[in-house]
Amino acid sequence: MLERTKVTPMPFSYTLAIRRITYLFCFLCLPSVSRISPATGPPLLTVIISYIFFGLDALADDLEAPFSDTFMVIPLDAMARAVEINVLESLGEKDLPEPILAEGFSF
Repeated sequence: MLERTKVTPMPFSYTLAIRRITYLFCFLCLPSVSRISPATGPPLLTVIISYIFFGLDALADDLEAPFSDTFMVIPLDAMARAVEINVLESLGEKDLPEPILAEGFSF
């Protein structure tokens, strides 16, 4: 079941629509808010809000592929191998597979 999730890509039109809406909002709506009054939206606030929106867009790109091999995902292979080794040990097996070492994680 998870294999199907792993290989199913996010439709490009969703990614493109989210990215274009983010750009349109940041470049069209936020500057108009800062023109209303300095108290309601100084230019620095506009920059900060834009930075947050673009950060969320980048985060959405990473969340599209939860099982990819990048450094920002949970090491599922290493965790599954650790569970396999623990189960085999509890069953009394002597020939255990080698653990898979996850880089940058401790569990």
